[in-house]
Amino acid sequence: MGSLVVEEAFDMLLVRLAQRDVSALEELYDQYSPTLFGIALRWTDQYGAEQVVERTFLTLWRQVAGWDRSKGGSFTYLLGIMIREARVLSIPVDRTTLITAFGLQNWAQHLCPADHTVFETIYSKGLSVAEASEVLGATTTEVEDRIGKVLHELLQHARS
Repeated sequence: MGSLVVEEAFDMLLVRLAQRDVSALEELYDQYSPTLFGIALRWTDQYGAEQVVERTFLTLWRQVAGWDRSKGGSFTYLLGIMIREARVLSIPVDRTTLITAFGLQNWAQHLCPADHTVFETIYSKGLSVAEASEVLGATTTEVEDRIGKVLHELLQHARS
């Protein structure tokens, strides 16, 4: 399945969630909690990781009405919530943890040059999509499309 299809499916789940569809929350949790838990385990112990994931989905439920697709991809939105919740719990997190958690420095080398540049700009340098767009001289849509593709590949890598 292409990354655009995956991102669109994720977007539709968020739309349903904003309409207070509990089954959408269950689907999101079933699909993404294992990946988020694996990332959180790199930051803390099992109990802390469970707390981060639980708080992430609770916050998603409460705040999804404020989600704006034009400001970034849906999985990026979910990761942003997770990072904020980890920080609320005083769990030290930096964006490079997402890269090192799965040994992604080496993994990212297989990306095409344009995707690799976007990956490095957003995750290594910690820039927002808007900031990365300015630095790279690309539209926010182009950056979002590339990062969506990269995140889809990351999810596939994380699940393997």
